[in-house]
Amino acid sequence: MALDCLYKRLNPAHISLSAWNPKFKQANFDGVKIEKTKDKIIGERVVANAKLEQGRTILEEDPFIRQLNEANRTTHCAYCFTEFPNLANTDKNVLFALQGYIASRSKSEYTLPGLASNIDSHKPEDLEEYRKKIGNSELSKVFHLTEGVIESMVIIMAQIRCNTFAVKQFVTSKTLEIEERETVTLGRAIYLTASKFNHSCNPNALVLFGTNNIGSHLKVHFIGDEAKKNTEINISYGPISTRHSKKQRKKKLKDEYFFDCNCSSCQLSYDPITSIYKCQKCRKGRLSDVKSRCDYCDFDQNYLIIPKIEREIKNLKDKAYMTKDLKIYKEALNYLLEIYHENTLPIGQWWDDVGAMHAKNGQLYEASTCVKKSIEIVQIVFGNVSIEVAEELCKLTGILLESYQTAECLQTAMSAISIFKILGLDQSRPIDFQYLEDAVSFTRYSLTKSF
Repeated sequence: MALDCLYKRLNPAHISLSAWNPKFKQANFDGVKIEKTKDKIIGERVVANAKLEQGRTILEEDPFIRQLNEANRTTHCAYCFTEFPNLANTDKNVLFALQGYIASRSKSEYTLPGLASNIDSHKPEDLEEYRKKIGNSELSKVFHLTEGVIESMVIIMAQIRCNTFAVKQFVTSKTLEIEERETVTLGRAIYLTASKFNHSCNPNALVLFGTNNIGSHLKVHFIGDEAKKNTEINISYGPISTRHSKKQRKKKLKDEYFFDCNCSSCQLSYDPITSIYKCQKCRKGRLSDVKSRCDYCDFDQNYLIIPKIEREIKNLKDKAYMTKDLKIYKEALNYLLEIYHENTLPIGQWWDDVGAMHAKNGQLYEASTCVKKSIEIVQIVFGNVSIEVAEELCKLTGILLESYQTAECLQTAMSAISIFKILGLDQSRPIDFQYLEDAVSFTRYSLTKSF
């Protein structure tokens, strides 16, 4: 229904925001609990209250409020992420705050219950901008927004800023013989209980969505080796040590969540994600663009030559992609090995690119060899039990299946299934998991028939 139609039906704008009492399911904790601390910065935290085994689901929760991205409003429901019809031109944060206010009033609260707002850490001009957006929004034509309601919504907008979860979905696409997987953000949601988890750049728990065929349903999976009683359980608020530099992580967390991260990864004297360059003299030291002196030989590097080599690598890779010439890819590898250590992501990406090129040329055996090389590096960088390794093993399963490497396909698919179960991907990515199970069934049948 268009906004002007709503206005005609509801005018004059004297309507107050009344409470609605939806059916709200309590969060289901298993093996962990919320614990209050005396530390004013930490506040509450989530800890294990019993010994946790790897792969155990420690939380299931439906969102208290949720919001779709603009791109999905006509295709997804506002409740279960399928569709959204009204107030499309209103600022999305104001709409989300309105939804939060109505949901909070249904609980006899004026703001999102139990969640920090960090209102004192906001700049005064930011709070004033919140007020202007609310007061000048199209909502004021539909609802009678009192000063008290506006102030509550200002606090809710502050709460949303530091408590929002991005609700994500995995999408699989296939280009010739290579299956690629990417993450699509459907929208965002507030989870009252899941927001109690503190952040770590190297978390021991993983947040999953869509595990029961409802896109916004959240599960938290414990992925550490094990947790003793009172061990704190952490999730990532976005930045992780295997994908983002320490500088990037600390800036994002400070700007968006108003705290200085001092997790174990942020306390390291070196940054693994940026310490990828070889010492130009001894070739052993791991250096970064902010650390020029080698710990092994004390040689001070000349970093001016690195951007030049990296540009040459990019030009060669672009040329190889356009011409489909593997010799040019191999030339690029020589440059890569000149500046990067062997087990770093730029080298892993090279193996992945060459594997894709072989697959496009129908050389599936060669493609599988390259992808296996890439997986070895991914395991070192991200760890054996990680989403990145699971995705690469799933890709390799498809190549091995297409190239009739039956026995190795069975072993690879079973390894992927094991990681999927530990990380809860069997529930959040059922299509990929079913594909792996089908690959196991097919290869087992083929091996049985061959004897």
